[in-house]
Amino acid sequence: MKGKKFIITLLLIFSGIWFFQYFLCYIEGAHTIGVMLIGLFLWFVLFCILLYQFIILTIENPKHYQRLNYIGLIFLINLISLAKPKGLIDWEKFEGENLMVAEMEGTANCRVIIKLRENNIFKYSKSCFGIDFHFGTYKLSNDSIYFELKNNVGYMDTLSYATLLKSGTDSTKLLQMNLYRNFEDKRSVTFRIKEIKMNKLSKLK
Repeated sequence: MKGKKFIITLLLIFSGIWFFQYFLCYIEGAHTIGVMLIGLFLWFVLFCILLYQFIILTIENPKHYQRLNYIGLIFLINLISLAKPKGLIDWEKFEGENLMVAEMEGTANCRVIIKLRENNIFKYSKSCFGIDFHFGTYKLSNDSIYFELKNNVGYMDTLSYATLLKSGTDSTKLLQMNLYRNFEDKRSVTFRIKEIKMNKLSKLK
């Protein structure tokens, strides 16, 4: 059958982008809208190859049943990638338990998420025409959080801080986090607290 190497190459490239997309986030600028569009384009190309192979198989004589191998493989990969668009393995779960998750949604459906983890580690994620994330350390002091990063990123400088806002009706419930780029900044960015495990977070220093 002609085009074996071409089909296998497309499958390998698509599988690599889809399966290892999480690790692209470690490379600044790697997980961009361009990479996602390439992956989407390859998905449709593979789907068209699947249809072509199926049509040829039904009309050719004699029939080359090895086409079924490619039809089955492409169908399986495309189907799984639809069911698991972020990858077959949830690599993020190996980073540790979330003690607090705060989210800020901006224009064009862009989002910034800050996740406080155990051992005073936090993750800053930005999703906007691509995905990238950075890790840093934090310290909790009463209703304030002090962050430290190696480099300036988005809404945070190397040293920044945030204040936690409690509910007006329930003083034990935290509603939002006001993030300041640095200690000189007078204006804050508001993050909505989506998840918090206060009993574990309060034990950190």
